[in-house]
Amino acid sequence: RAALLKNDAAGFYRSLDIALWEVIDQKLDLPGSSQQKPRAVILLAERGLDPIKTEQLRKCWQQCDWALYAPGADLQTDPALLKEAEAIAVAIERL
Repeated sequence: RAALLKNDAAGFYRSLDIALWEVIDQKLDLPGSSQQKPRAVILLAERGLDPIKTEQLRKCWQQCDWALYAPGADLQTDPALLKEAEAIAVAIERL
């Protein structure tokens, strides 16, 4: 939220990615070498994460990756993405 308020796009996407991983790590307790997005999505689906939330998680990560790693990306914060990520985090916590 702080990065959103400061309009710090790189910080926003980095924080979003880190926050999602923190919630996922708490739920799945993945060792560092197993912290791979495709693996996490599979394990969350196996634990019962709704398919819609699973797809939203994939898209959220895709947006974060694009914003952080695509050369010349025009970075802007996205309040709607923050709300979606919060809803995904709540769904994961409820598993």
